[in-house]
Amino acid sequence: MDMSTLIKTEHDNWKKRMMVETCGTYILMNMGMGFVVIAGAFCGVMNTEFDLYYYNMVVFFTFGLYYAQFRYITYIWENGRKVNIFEKYIYLPVDLKKLRKAKLIVVGKNIMIPVILGQLSAILMRGAYYGWHVKSWLDLGLYTPVMVGIGFLIFKEAEHRWLCFKAVKN
Repeated sequence: MDMSTLIKTEHDNWKKRMMVETCGTYILMNMGMGFVVIAGAFCGVMNTEFDLYYYNMVVFFTFGLYYAQFRYITYIWENGRKVNIFEKYIYLPVDLKKLRKAKLIVVGKNIMIPVILGQLSAILMRGAYYGWHVKSWLDLGLYTPVMVGIGFLIFKEAEHRWLCFKAVKN
């Protein structure tokens, strides 16, 4: 199986599992992605003591939302319990390293839209309010949407490696 077919299959399987297993809450998760973009815009103009609390809220909400949406990439429900999905692929003629890469590409493609839109809106807000309320373009708070997205991808890669290790070990 080539990589593009594997990516398309993983994306379709993820979408089907998310729709069936969440009982409709995937709609709220997709609305949450819109909130992530709006919250990212305000990362461009915050410059008060409230900033740290706001950034923490944005980071934890975004990370939690990404994790809730993409846990259907790594786990599957069977008989009322959560099962490592890599254990299902051990007996199929698929290389686990290639599968892990395909799953990470699916996650990256799906979080790319809110990350890029959030970052662009933060930069546009910074440009609109530069000099009045905002001091510098080098402020790390401006780049919160991108840092959360990259951190989440690193987290998912580590999780996939761990789950593959557990699947092969069993």
